[in-house]
Amino acid sequence: YGTNGVAAAFSIAMLMWLVPHVVWCVQGTPISVRDLASAVARPLLATAFAAALTYAAQHYTADLPHALLRLAAGGAVMLAAYLFALMFILGQKDTYLELLRGLRSSPAIDSKS
Repeated sequence: YGTNGVAAAFSIAMLMWLVPHVVWCVQGTPISVRDLASAVARPLLATAFAAALTYAAQHYTADLPHALLRLAAGGAVMLAAYLFALMFILGQKDTYLELLRGLRSSPAIDSKS
């Protein structure tokens, strides 16, 4: 199947490796697999939504004359869809705004002390 087959086989192998590796990594730590899964669930769902929307948008960007324009259009769709899904559909807007406020209001680290 050529390069597509190699890419698909590699992706499938990495997905099969992921779960046992995560279980092994959290073994003996206070973090459980469930804790880790709940932490990444929302960003993962937002990524899946954005990837599906970007894949659908390829139909409309296929006629763009340059590959760089297609890449920029796909990246813009992916970013916008990801942020929309994460912030509004999955309700993470307040969490990230609070994080940004905390970063802005935290004092700079004094390197002289």
